[in-house]
Amino acid sequence: MIAPGKFRESAAGTIEPRTVLILVERDSKEAFDCYCNDPAVADLHPHRINGTSNYIWHLFDKLEDLRPILK
Repeated sequence: MIAPGKFRESAAGTIEPRTVLILVERDSKEAFDCYCNDPAVADLHPHRINGTSNYIWHLFDKLEDLRPILK
């Protein structure tokens, strides 16, 4: 986990803000997929998904992966 956070205020934008954000870093998309499919933590996923009415996961590239297009 990189950073947990509780929503404070909207600085810009009109989408409905998340109440809680948990930012997690994985080494790769493959590592993320392995985590999602790991039978050792399979019992945790329903708690995350069913613990809210609007659960989402967003995947982002790392900044260094974007450098070629940000020149």
